[in-house]
Amino acid sequence: DVRFVWIGFTPEKKTEFSRLMKKTEALKNCIFTGFKKDLDKYMAGAQIFFLPSLADPFPAVTLLAASQGTPSVLCDGCTGSADFCRNFAAGLVREYSAKNFAAEIRRLLHDPELYARVSRETLTFSREFHSMRQYVIDLMSYFPDGLKKVSCIVPNYQYEKYLPERLNSIIKQDYPIYDIVFLDDGSKDNSLKVGEEILSKQNIDYVILPNKTNSGSVFRQWFKGIQAAKGDFVWIAEADDSCSSEFLRKTVAGFDDPEVYLSYAQSCLMDSRGKVFNDNYKTHTDSISAVKWSQNYVAPMSFEINDGLAVKNTIPNASAIVIRKSAAEKINKDFLFRFKVAGDWVFYLELLKGGRVAFTPEVLNYYRRHNASVVNRNLLRDYQEIEMIHHYILEHFEVNNATVLAMEKEFRQGCTGIGPAFKPSLDYRKYLKPKKATPMLLFLTDDLENNTLCQGKVLENFARNWEVRLGYTGKNTPKPELLEKLSPRISFFRLQDFLGATKPDVKSLIFVAEFSGETLKNELSRLKLYLSAGDILLILDRDSCFVSSPDIVYEQGSLTGKLEAILRTPVEKIKKRILYFPASAEKAGSKNKPEESFCRG
Repeated sequence: DVRFVWIGFTPEKKTEFSRLMKKTEALKNCIFTGFKKDLDKYMAGAQIFFLPSLADPFPAVTLLAASQGTPSVLCDGCTGSADFCRNFAAGLVREYSAKNFAAEIRRLLHDPELYARVSRETLTFSREFHSMRQYVIDLMSYFPDGLKKVSCIVPNYQYEKYLPERLNSIIKQDYPIYDIVFLDDGSKDNSLKVGEEILSKQNIDYVILPNKTNSGSVFRQWFKGIQAAKGDFVWIAEADDSCSSEFLRKTVAGFDDPEVYLSYAQSCLMDSRGKVFNDNYKTHTDSISAVKWSQNYVAPMSFEINDGLAVKNTIPNASAIVIRKSAAEKINKDFLFRFKVAGDWVFYLELLKGGRVAFTPEVLNYYRRHNASVVNRNLLRDYQEIEMIHHYILEHFEVNNATVLAMEKEFRQGCTGIGPAFKPSLDYRKYLKPKKATPMLLFLTDDLENNTLCQGKVLENFARNWEVRLGYTGKNTPKPELLEKLSPRISFFRLQDFLGATKPDVKSLIFVAEFSGETLKNELSRLKLYLSAGDILLILDRDSCFVSSPDIVYEQGSLTGKLEAILRTPVEKIKKRILYFPASAEKAGSKNKPEESFCRG
């Protein structure tokens, strides 16, 4: 009374079995379907999946069967699936033989309690550890520019009425999610029931982690979710927010840069009914910069700190970010858990240490403000925490003077209405540093391999007595071996990051740019805007295609020779601010190396 359904054989095999069926009565209970794409339907309809393979590294069909709660029967040691099936009470035979397979199949079918147990175990194991869906995403992650494994954690407390919108905005993402971790922090409403009902009807792997009592800290919940997440990246999707179906696809693109630890998108603000009352979050950041958050950017931590993150929390809310899990695991949790309200700011600061941040200006996150949200909070407690964070930033990060003053101004303006109960103690002014009297030399190039100034020891000689940085404008990431050749005295940066950052604390910046004609046309206007009193720009044009401009002085001599002369001259006495050198002039003067004694100071 047992029927076997054989799926996926060749026409030759079908002919062979047809001959056998005429001779053997038992084979009349076999159904041969041929090749089928929709195997999940067959797995769901079957009571047992029988895998008679002798050798197969890891047959993915066992994962597919497990995802439907269908027990597998196979021989231990014959396939890679044996390790997977060893977690269950039945299904493995020790020796390969038809008699052993038949006995194991019969044992499962004739013992309802055993069958129910194994079926339950396979389904649970598949959901909690590894499913067919995750196996496919794993495979696709190995391709160049392949899928990124993103886990979504959903911290919830008493948000039953917002859960349908929130969970559906996650499920409908047009980028595959690796798994969902639903965290309930002791809700007294029907959040758990609503969450289970919605998640059980979709195909993304999920786990629900409820707390019997409220933890008192949303940040502890974040880490509980991060620890449970199986992906390499984590999206913290707060239960009362929502988002565009494109959010994940456009935000994870920032992680194409392996140094990016956090990628986020612009947010709009909506009320408890979902009505948008602010089209974006720029009203919060415009006081720092009206330009920065209007364009895509990728910036190192040092620049992001000085461009605003030290002044105030410029990242709208946690739902707008995706993070690199390995970076989050290094965060100082003991320090973070001291904060009740502003811990998200501390989380970003800790997370970004040594990494970069990516931003997209598209409004992809919908941030909800309502009476029950954490942001409706006590002003006194707010500014007590902000003062703690400012002190932490000033003690642990390299902060420019302009940023220190901006931090003080932002704090003083914000806490004026609190009253006498608040006694600020942080002395911002003690963190101001005297400006360096010597200029900083910024050598810029769009081609590290074919660069006159980068070749030889020109940069290294100047770096003996001056602070030298090398800026790159090329689109492609420079080869590691080129950067390894740089002297440890020379720091490398990307020009677009530098021009978007707060200026360093020096009295004068001297830019030395060696560009092709095309790059010169694209970058010159930006560089000119960045120049201020005391700054100088020397241009070496590899293509010698000078475009006349009244504020640019055409030079005939060697750029390096001119640079030496400038460094001997007090900044206030230099009147020419932008000097142009054709490549031919530099080649003629290249026979004269920089004076060793001068470069050593």
